[in-house]
Amino acid sequence: MEGLTEGYFLETGEGLLFEVRGHVHPPGYTVAFLRYAPYKVLGRGVSRRGLVKVYDLGERWRLLREGYPDYLRFDEAYGRVMQEVPDSRVHRIFNPKERLLDMRRGGAADKLERRILEMAEELAEAAGVDLGSMGVSGSILPGLHLEGSDLDLIVYGGDNSLKVDGALRDLLSRGGDFKPYGREGLLKLYRARGLDRLIGLEEFLYAEGGKAFQGLFKGSEYFIRFVKYPHETGESYGDPSYRPLGRGSLEAVVLDDSEAIFTPCRYLVEGWAKVGDERMPIREVASFRGRFCCQAVRGDHVRGMGTVEEVRWRSGLSYLRVIVGEDRGDFLIPGMVE
Repeated sequence: MEGLTEGYFLETGEGLLFEVRGHVHPPGYTVAFLRYAPYKVLGRGVSRRGLVKVYDLGERWRLLREGYPDYLRFDEAYGRVMQEVPDSRVHRIFNPKERLLDMRRGGAADKLERRILEMAEELAEAAGVDLGSMGVSGSILPGLHLEGSDLDLIVYGGDNSLKVDGALRDLLSRGGDFKPYGREGLLKLYRARGLDRLIGLEEFLYAEGGKAFQGLFKGSEYFIRFVKYPHETGESYGDPSYRPLGRGSLEAVVLDDSEAIFTPCRYLVEGWAKVGDERMPIREVASFRGRFCCQAVRGDHVRGMGTVEEVRWRSGLSYLRVIVGEDRGDFLIPGMVE
């Protein structure tokens, strides 16, 4: 299905809502992660229009395995079972850009929708980019938000993203409508992500404290994803392809962080990963989850946990990388390598 990329939502005939992930999709399918399911299926949670958000990664997989296996598919290019929506099962597409433009035309129905429109307009003006390069995602996109929901915004395009990121940092430094998280706000994130079993609080505060893409706008929490256009990535389905080798720990030094603000994010590194008793060199750490953006800068020593995989390009180039964010126990944190 043409044109679908990070941040779009897909609704199926069963009432499931999936969020599109990444830029590269197999013919006839779209890589997308389950986000909402009917209340009658889960039987718990806060329901809006009969739908409940599925927060836990493990529960998303369990729900699909037990009730909707057609949305789980072994993908040869990714080398693993993926959550993928067949084109034939798509009932409705939610477009982030169209949603934001609809709000601008007078379709902002409540306080939260008006606030995210104000945020987008302020950022677009400050950065000198077209509002049409931005979109609304998260719970606001399908209209399932509550009064205290986050403001989830997406900026599309590499150049647009860099301009908005710069403008956002400037606005945060002025102390106006945009404010960074304080210690209490970061502590809330630390607890919500269940990281107390994985990393220390001070490590988390150090890694998260300087992130401009998350914070507060007029008192509401915001989260901004920066997404390249598909043609800017240099990738196509099957090139590269991937072969998972297992979960492992990693220690490395960041050599290049130029892709750190984007979703998916990527860090070029020099280091190693350990799967079982085998230690192997890695060249890259990557993630499809926005929380790992801007997690480290060039020169940082990082450690973490994720899925080690071989990356194979049709040109013949191959190397190992670690994907973080596929498992609840994954993490990436700056810290001295022993």
